[in-house]
Amino acid sequence: VFDGRHLLIGKIDYDKNGNIVTVKILKSSENDDLAFFFEETLKQLDQPNPPKVFTKNRDQFSIYYQIQIN
Repeated sequence: VFDGRHLLIGKIDYDKNGNIVTVKILKSSENDDLAFFFEETLKQLDQPNPPKVFTKNRDQFSIYYQIQIN
């Protein structure tokens, strides 16, 4: 059970094929279990066949993710 309010924000950089290059936590939680869960979830979010608009003339693109628990 996650008590209280939590807002976590992460950023994933992908290569042009949708493979994860880096995962960065921009805002974490004081709850270690929740922070671990969020980071491990982000590490599994490959983007196979990313839209061409994301990769046009670029070697990498980024997507930001957030979760809010009230």
